[in-house]
Amino acid sequence: MTPLIISHLATWVLLILLTLAVLALYRHFGQLYMNTSQNKSAQGPALGSSVLSLGKKGLDGRDVYLPDGRPTVMVFADTDCEYCARIRDELMHFKAGSVRFVLLCAGRRNDVVAWARSLTENTEVIWDHRAALTARYEVNGTPFAVVVGSNGRVVGKSIINGRAGLDWAVRIAEDPDSSLEVSDIKHSHSEQEEQP
Repeated sequence: MTPLIISHLATWVLLILLTLAVLALYRHFGQLYMNTSQNKSAQGPALGSSVLSLGKKGLDGRDVYLPDGRPTVMVFADTDCEYCARIRDELMHFKAGSVRFVLLCAGRRNDVVAWARSLTENTEVIWDHRAALTARYEVNGTPFAVVVGSNGRVVGKSIINGRAGLDWAVRIAEDPDSSLEVSDIKHSHSEQEEQP
């Protein structure tokens, strides 16, 4: 090979590596922005607003209505989201008492059915065809929770990335006057690990 060909190949390899680095940085800083208070308040329905009426069939064939008079945590997820998979795994073992969970999951129907199969017992799952419900509720990142009080009004909303986020959502649903932030709640497993 001539030095000219080698330099062209090296230039292309360098260009590809730089492109991948820029994409990784874009993703990283996008996730940081998603967690800012400015973005949290911009996402989802406004606090205190009435939740948009929802009458859909769940994956189990039953009708799912919002609001229905019970405190409800609406979790927006996507089958391609790794953090959503963590939330799904937490929901499989989560006991929320009087709080109802409704998972609105975007993705291809077959993927949603397979992805959420284990949840239908504890959580009402709705296939969010073409992410239409996610757009309707103005959610631009997943996993995201909208907490709806028994009066049908939004009492909390946040990005949730694990058990602490679910604990926060349940506490806000049970006590809408609480001013807890997700960061105020420790993960129950991590508290146990810290003890000798």
